[in-house]
Parts: sequence; structure tokens; C-alpha cells
Amino acid sequence: SYSSSSLSSDSDSSSSSNEITWSEHVARTDVPDHFDLFDLLDSDGSDSEGEPGDSRVGHVEWCSCSHCGPMDTERASVCCREVQRVDVLIDAGSQCITAHPTFRHICLNVCVVAVAYYELAENYPSLVDAPEIHRRYWSTAYRQFARWIWHRLCRRDRITVPSCVVSAIKQAFPSEEGGFVYPEY
Repeated sequence: SYSSSSLSSDSDSSSSSNEITWSEHVARTDVPDHFDLFDLLDSDGSDSEGEPGDSRVGHVEWCSCSHCGPMDTERASVCCREVQRVDVLIDAGSQCITAHPTFRHICLNVCVVAVAYYELAENYPSLVDAPEIHRRYWSTAYRQFARWIWHRLCRRDRITVPSCVVSAIKQAFPSEEGGFVYPEY
């Protein structure tokens, strides 16, 4: 089962930078948000704590791209500009990876994410077993992002999903309770 797999950077360094764990909670049907799906770590593999009392929780002062949202944990409070493999892809005129055309096509386009979801559901049904479609699409879009940036996903691999990416994906695929209706295929 892939439910306890993790993702990692295949960067040139041998350190465990750019980390995120694909937790065993991915197949749970009662996940409240992406934090039950991912254990977000900062780009150097630490808890992003800095100086004592220098908390990143609940605000975005740590954000360099102006697109991050306040997060519930230190580990989740990571900007795309702090992740080297992501930062190098940001175009000169842009501030954030969420403005990149490839990100928009593969992570925010409902048709692309739906097709990627169908493949995941066929090959790894427990990986995308959330009852609500928006939660399935969140999980699929996070994997799409990881595949784009790190080019591969396997049990040993670990990566970082920046807050701005999480925020953009959640905004693109809101709850149907908010009035958004997903296409029927």
C-alpha cells in the first residue's frame, strides 16, 4: 500500500532538505485538510523554528512571494521562495510558483487534475479514497506538483509543498458546500 509512502527531493545535495512526508492518513475519509495528508517540513529539514518565540504559526510575515496563507504549524509555514527546487523555476517577472503556467495547467486545471485522479484511483485506490471530490483533487494536485518539481514519487522520497501551493490548490478546488459544482464525467 502506498498510504504510508513518503516523497523526497532528488536534489544534488545529500542532505534531507526540501522534505514532506506522505503520511498514513492519506486514505482516511475524515481528513479535515491537507495537514492530515502531509507532514510539511521547511526547506532545510528542520521545524522552521529560528529564534525562540519566532513563530510562523497564524501569520504570513515569513512569506516572500505574497501568496502564502497562515498555517497551523511551523512545519507547514514554508514559502515557495524557501524551496530551492521550486525557487529556480519562478520566472523573472513573477513572485510565486503559483503564477507559473505549468503550475496552473497541471495543478489547477480541473480537467487535468481529474484525469490524474482517475489514474491514481485505478492504480492506488487507497491513496485517493476521500469521500469528497475536493479532497481527492487536493491530494491529486499535491502529487501533480511533487511530480513536476521532483520528477518522481516513491516510498523513500520526501519533498516540501509550499504554503502558497497548498493555498492555490484549496482555492481552485473548494468544497461543494460553497456552491462550486465539479464537472461530471
